[in-house]
Amino acid sequence: MNVIEARNIVTAFGDRVIHDSISFDVKEGEVFTVIGSSGSGKSTLLKELIMLLRPQSGSIKIFGSDILGFDNDKLKNFSREWGVLFQSSALFSSLTIKENIAILLKEHAGISGALADELVSYKLSLVGLPGHVRHMYPSELSGGMKKRAALARALALEPSLLFLDEPTSGLDPISSRGFDDLILSLRDALALTVVLISHDVHSVTDISSKIMALHDKKVVFLGSVEEAKRCDHKFLKSFFDVKGEQLGK
Repeated sequence: MNVIEARNIVTAFGDRVIHDSISFDVKEGEVFTVIGSSGSGKSTLLKELIMLLRPQSGSIKIFGSDILGFDNDKLKNFSREWGVLFQSSALFSSLTIKENIAILLKEHAGISGALADELVSYKLSLVGLPGHVRHMYPSELSGGMKKRAALARALALEPSLLFLDEPTSGLDPISSRGFDDLILSLRDALALTVVLISHDVHSVTDISSKIMALHDKKVVFLGSVEEAKRCDHKFLKSFFDVKGEQLGK
């Protein structure tokens, strides 16, 4: 089934058009990766999918529901179906990791006390973090640990759809590959559908089920990794050439 169906999305800021009638589907269980040059509207598209921004026109259906027609109350309830990991992690710096996760449990599910504590521990274990991290503040964590803590928060409400915005940005190569492995293992263990925004060529190649490339306001490619590597579009050729250079090919 299609988890996401986006049709004819037009996005503009004043006279500047970002997306000019783009359409795509995301199927259940996919790691659907969006790539594109700087300014191509990758993160803007993610914000539209989670309704932080609204396109000028078009339709977005998630699990068959037209989210652009939701009022604030319905959107708040429906948004429990997805989790989001932002590029900056977006953890509250004044709260401990436990409090960062527990606040979602309380506000959206009415869970607090001992049950919330138990769920926080479980979510941290899912992302490979030791229990003592719950008492630490974001500033006390390494970049990789902070990303994993933010991922634990994204999984707090047991979503079936996960949005990741540049999740390996700022991580060293070993941490990046470890995070990629974690995403795949969680996808399989929790039956997740993943929408990934990335410029990390290794991540795109290693974990994507499908790739969508944005360039010059349009979708210029939509298909598998192997098909993307064979595509002769100038952006895709330069994108995958970077990996060849990094690997010494």
